[in-house]
Amino acid sequence: MAERPRRRNRSPLFRRSARPHLAPMDPSTQFWVVAAAAAALAVLAGWADARRARRRDVDRPGWVPWQPILILAMMAAVVSAALALMV
Repeated sequence: MAERPRRRNRSPLFRRSARPHLAPMDPSTQFWVVAAAAAALAVLAGWADARRARRRDVDRPGWVPWQPILILAMMAAVVSAALALMV
């Protein structure tokens, strides 16, 4: 019994030339993207921490430590922005 040849995936998502907009970024742009993502995470953590502080049931604090996440995200945003300015 002859084996059928495998069909190649002809979807435009898997062709090399289908994604020219995903060109590699220079390091400065990468650092700015990381800084923006860390700042967005810090805003989310600050909102969640404020919401946690205003909770109705004091006996149910939640399991996510939002304050350390907020501090680490802000530090990451500041360091990444500083590196973006240096590069």
